[in-house]
Amino acid sequence: MIKMRPVLGSVVVQGAIGLVLFGFMASGNLPSAAAEEPADTYQSVINIEMGEHVAPTSTEEEVYERLDVFTEVLSTIQKQYVDPITAGEILQAAIDGMIAKLDPFSSYMTPEVYQETKLNLKGEFGGAGMQIERKDNHIAVVAVLPGTPAERAGIQVGDLLLKVDDLELGSSLREAVQKIRGPVGSTVTLTIKRAGQEEPLVIPLVRETIHMENVISEILPDHIGYIRLTQFQETAVNDMKQALSKLRAADIQSLIVDLRNNPGGVLPSAVGITEQFLEPDRLIVSVRNRQGQQQEYKGHGGGEGMGMPMVVLINKGSASASEIFAAAMQDWKRALILGTTTYGKGSVQSTVRLSDGSAVRLTTAKYYTPNGRSIHGGGVHPDHVVIQEVPEDVAKAIAEAPGDKEKKEGDKEKTSDKGHTTSPSFSNKAKRPIEYVPKDKAKDTQLQRAISLLKSGEVTDPVTLPAVPAEGPAGPPPLP
Repeated sequence: MIKMRPVLGSVVVQGAIGLVLFGFMASGNLPSAAAEEPADTYQSVINIEMGEHVAPTSTEEEVYERLDVFTEVLSTIQKQYVDPITAGEILQAAIDGMIAKLDPFSSYMTPEVYQETKLNLKGEFGGAGMQIERKDNHIAVVAVLPGTPAERAGIQVGDLLLKVDDLELGSSLREAVQKIRGPVGSTVTLTIKRAGQEEPLVIPLVRETIHMENVISEILPDHIGYIRLTQFQETAVNDMKQALSKLRAADIQSLIVDLRNNPGGVLPSAVGITEQFLEPDRLIVSVRNRQGQQQEYKGHGGGEGMGMPMVVLINKGSASASEIFAAAMQDWKRALILGTTTYGKGSVQSTVRLSDGSAVRLTTAKYYTPNGRSIHGGGVHPDHVVIQEVPEDVAKAIAEAPGDKEKKEGDKEKTSDKGHTTSPSFSNKAKRPIEYVPKDKAKDTQLQRAISLLKSGEVTDPVTLPAVPAEGPAGPPPLP
């Protein structure tokens, strides 16, 4: 809750702040940010108390003078602007403008967006179990998850959503997702248009708990385990532990961890997953704020990811928590890092819940790798550079895609009532590219190179490579 007193110096802020490591914020999509409550011992919850009454400084007096000017501008707009506009609309624009002056990763969330955010991070909620995308001003089904209400009801890929209950849908993806989600056990009725059928179909569904898939694992030939980590959500640590146990039981001899196009997640998951692959008490990441306060995160170690050769796949779409994992593996020489340079987001966001149920997400610190490297702006450079081969037809389709103007006005959003958002733009200020990764593993250049290196025995544990030189800004100076 936020309480304003007459003097700025005596503002009291009491809000739960969670450390967030998602690389991107959605404007028009479904964003992800820190959960309201701690996930585990690594989750930081901070209460800021700025103290009792303090005499205003000259800077504070200047702020009040500017607030007087702001009030004058507000009043003038309301009285004289050619079109009617409410004070609420103007104030909201002012808030958005303040945040926009900061950096690409800070943002303001309305109460509705904040609630969606918490659902996304917790990893499960009531829904139908289908992935939807905005196409040609329609909402289309692009995937149906097995074993979900959508599959049992006969929803098909290509179906167009016309209505959710009594709400007629336009092209708003967010609106569609919000309406499809709801309490487990409740009923939602979808009206769809299916190719080849003249009349719309009306399909009732009973919502079930939909678990967002963080970890996908399988066994490749030659006893090679493969794990694709899609996001570092709250449930991802347990998902990773289960995947490792399953692969170990199958007697794998080496492992590939695929972080390509993984946008990040929350700090607890980044630490909890990374420690599965390191010796006990290894430094994973350190975080420093503008006051110079530093916190180190070390792992408990002893996880089932230890003791075997390993390759980590990265690309330009790997960001934030993904970069923490990859950098820790690289600094400790635990795995060979293969692919292309990552996005380069080395900052931490804190989410502050406000009194009206909205929230502000601010960049509050920067993080450093175990060797003291800052990857902010520079990314994690792979030990072994492998460029993904893009088929001619795919390259042509990319080249013929709508231009930058259309993308800025509304990148094709793809999301699901599972909570995944895979738009190429997760913010109107920062864009993280979603790079091409073939669905056919046989055509995946980077994956095949990783398999080849593991089969040949060229990858060892620890990795026998020269020390990786620090790239970009140096790490933080020693604390006094």
